[in-house]
Amino acid sequence: MLKISEFFKKIQKRQTKEIFVRSTLQVAIKNHTNIDLPVESIAFKEYSAVLNSINQSQKSQIFIKKQQIIKEFNLTQDIKKINDIR
Repeated sequence: MLKISEFFKKIQKRQTKEIFVRSTLQVAIKNHTNIDLPVESIAFKEYSAVLNSINQSQKSQIFIKKQQIIKEFNLTQDIKKINDIR
């Protein structure tokens, strides 16, 4: 049986990875579109990144640069790969 401290270390490690991946996507979006997106508005669903709480003009700017953002994101880190941004 695992010790409670080992259990919490595993949870903390997962949270750290998730925050790192979200911030990596945030930086890629900032580099290509100059949109400062909060980390809380980024979620992942299978091989897609889902952006919440952004307006239509921001969505359009991201859509135009989507392939470049995805390419930079996938090259920058190798924890999670995405094929689409929604």
